[in-house]
Amino acid sequence: MEYFILISKIVTTVVYGFSLLLLCTFGIHRYYLSYLYSKNKNKVPVPKGTFEKLPVVTVQLPVYNEMYVVERLISRVCNIDYPKELLEIQVLDDSTDKTTEIARCCVSHFKEKGFNITCLHRKDREGYKAGALREGLKSAKGELIAIFDADFMPPKNFLRRTVDFFVDSKVGMVQVRWGHVNQDYSTLTKAQSILLDGHFILEQSARFNNGMFFNFNGTAGVIRKKCTESSGGWQHDTLTEKYQRDVQEALTDLGIEMEFDYSPPLFDHPLFIEDSADRVQDCLDEIPTEEYPETMILFTAHSIPMPMAEASPYVEQLTTTARLIAEKLNYDNWRLVYQSRSGRPTDPWLEPDVCDVIEEISKEGVKNIIAQPIGFICDHIEVLFDIGVEAQETSEKVGINLLRAKTVNDDPKFIEAVADVVQQMMDSE
Repeated sequence: MEYFILISKIVTTVVYGFSLLLLCTFGIHRYYLSYLYSKNKNKVPVPKGTFEKLPVVTVQLPVYNEMYVVERLISRVCNIDYPKELLEIQVLDDSTDKTTEIARCCVSHFKEKGFNITCLHRKDREGYKAGALREGLKSAKGELIAIFDADFMPPKNFLRRTVDFFVDSKVGMVQVRWGHVNQDYSTLTKAQSILLDGHFILEQSARFNNGMFFNFNGTAGVIRKKCTESSGGWQHDTLTEKYQRDVQEALTDLGIEMEFDYSPPLFDHPLFIEDSADRVQDCLDEIPTEEYPETMILFTAHSIPMPMAEASPYVEQLTTTARLIAEKLNYDNWRLVYQSRSGRPTDPWLEPDVCDVIEEISKEGVKNIIAQPIGFICDHIEVLFDIGVEAQETSEKVGINLLRAKTVNDDPKFIEAVADVVQQMMDSE
């Protein structure tokens, strides 16, 4: 017995020591990169010259089910300062939702304004993002390829500040640092920005300024087309999305056939309405009956861009959900409002905002508010912050009592509603 205890202690000590060694090595490596960065932190990359004749640039925009940001992306790219006759824009769309419709509408709009812009839609996602880039590269006319993922917002002078680096024939690519739109939104976004800045500001700057290899991130950068072709082109087997293909291959090996489909919406399902009404009733029970006339229910949902809302039944379905819940409660004093707006302030999004409405109704004698996020099915960060923090602070400022009704989460009634719509879909096939 003592022998086995001794062996286990030795093994544990070895594993612990090896782990410490790895952590120590990683820490020393980071300190070394920090030293290299500090040694050249004031060194700013400067092109060796300027083009007498600007090269043709192809901008590739790979998107997949990004209907909330695709319009912003295309608009920002078309706003880049570069001669139209030298700029080609490819929207590489692999989407299976309304993103395709929105993207095509945007492409048509800017094509009428004289832009050389096309939307290339693939029905299969072979190779995922790398496959889309590879497909677009076949018809790309530019000798330089700029790439932006869907959530990027390139500045107007992006190409003016990057293209001239390619005057040096030895330059194969220019990688640009990522910025942050919502860095101060929450503790989580601040932590993410610190991690990303550690990579782009410290690591990549240190490697470049000291003549070391550093990687192209696959977005927010410009790469020479010949450089991509000579290195074998885009290889999808290096992407994390490869796991989807691996899963499918494993299912095939096991003889299991699995198909994916979308169930019908349940915005008006009786069990979903009943479950949501129960959550509001829990809040009403906390308010004296005599204060009901001075109590308003605010049904909230995620705001989306107006063009997207106009092209979908989003508002109609939300309104139906809110009306059915109010009818279930026999309560008439309610409004549909929106939260979690993002994007440029100049872009029109669904309104009114929940905080604006709280300030507005405070002048109408409302004493209590019940906020129910019907556009969400679980109490995640947007619900907890937008309602539990921002809306709560606004309510306290204007002297209104705010109660947040819980979302349906994993309540048995909601689960039964989901099972019911899935069963209905299966029965209809």
